[in-house]
Amino acid sequence: MQKTTVPFEIQYLENKSNIHLILNVKIGRKQARMVIDTGASHSCISPELAKPIPGKDKIEVDYVASASGNDLSNEIQRVPSVKIGDFTLKNYQFLVLDISHINLMFEKLNIKPIVGFLGSDILLKYHAVIDYNTRTLYLSK
Repeated sequence: MQKTTVPFEIQYLENKSNIHLILNVKIGRKQARMVIDTGASHSCISPELAKPIPGKDKIEVDYVASASGNDLSNEIQRVPSVKIGDFTLKNYQFLVLDISHINLMFEKLNIKPIVGFLGSDILLKYHAVIDYNTRTLYLSK
């Protein structure tokens, strides 16, 4: 079984009760940051990075719900390459989600922007273990 370890940072927003776990990933050739979101059933990526793969159409899904009750995009796009630690996901399907409002809030708090959320689909598939003490995400396949 292959394993990888990925360090993450604990990002406190405004006060210590609002917390995000943020890890560095590589999407194509671009270094990027994603929030680890165990409550997200599907991993999400911003529209700017959801570029169609030639010969592969976007995939529509019937229903996507959010915890906030807001309507979400129902478009899923394959992303050619996402590197998380030593693992590279090829042509992985991400929900396309406008996260500009989150990055506006981050900007006001002097926090670097994110490109999306690493959801339970990836966390479950790769047997994720989140170690808060060492600030490490462990994945295996």
